[in-house]
Amino acid sequence: MFRVKQPHLILLGLIVLSLASPLQASFLESDDLPIVLTPARLKQNRSEVPASVSVIDREMIIASGLHEIPELFRLIPGTSVGARDGWNYVVSYHGSNYRDSRRMQVLIDGRSVYQAGLATVDWNDIPITIEDIERIEVVRGPSTASYGANAFLGVINIITRHPADIANLEASAQRGSEHTENYRLSHADEYLGGHYRITIASRHDDGFDIKNNGKERLDSKTLQLFNTRYERQFSNTSLSLNLGYKEGRVSDDYSDIDVTSPDTNVDDYYFSSKVEHELSVFHQLKVQYDFSGQQQIHRWTATNTPLDSTNSTLLYKLS
Repeated sequence: MFRVKQPHLILLGLIVLSLASPLQASFLESDDLPIVLTPARLKQNRSEVPASVSVIDREMIIASGLHEIPELFRLIPGTSVGARDGWNYVVSYHGSNYRDSRRMQVLIDGRSVYQAGLATVDWNDIPITIEDIERIEVVRGPSTASYGANAFLGVINIITRHPADIANLEASAQRGSEHTENYRLSHADEYLGGHYRITIASRHDDGFDIKNNGKERLDSKTLQLFNTRYERQFSNTSLSLNLGYKEGRVSDDYSDIDVTSPDTNVDDYYFSSKVEHELSVFHQLKVQYDFSGQQQIHRWTATNTPLDSTNSTLLYKLS
């Protein structure tokens, strides 16, 4: 039987510790760890933040090959991504509140897109494309409750690309089955001492053909969007302006024998401005103003009513 002498074991242990210690120190102090903003609203190294944070950077977004923003959250541990139909996604943490994410906050450049009146986030009505995203920070756990009552389970902070980091002109066109057509055009340049980016996009697809029971499925969508971002840096002050608009039309299945499947016309718009002033190395003053609005118009046509054989149209407007 082979036996290792005690001095040899001690020597081997010292060698392992001498090799492991520098590696551990360089890992904790490495600049390769991302700087995150969401957990404490401060720029901190990921190893120092008091919360569990997952980061989806630009390289991961490109490598994923995905075209829908909610699909990216399948990369986050504990996050469930589903769909009520072909166009209406639902994102939840640990499967809780599957249809209404009333305990998860979603931000775009610090602006909330959570709809308090409906206790949900309508991912289809966000006026940005997946190509506009620089990184996504996902903070999980009750430590995010500082963002509000609906942020108890987590916070998703979507950070768009800075205009200075984008090529002067970007264009893409995609066509596929089920009449899928995606077009995007983006332009970035300098203006009045700052940088701006303008993006316009158009998307359309017919969704799925049939349901799991063999019946026809109606889940098509058509949308057009526009968004722009302007950034300017002064001596100790920075100015940020964001503007976006989206309009579209979606069809939906409705489980009622007396009405037709409704078509929904949606308008979504937002404006955001932010001014940050550096008072010192450890102090900063920030003033931010956000404005957003959404309007949904649903149209149903009643058929075979017991009192009247003629058809009647019901209009439901939500804004």
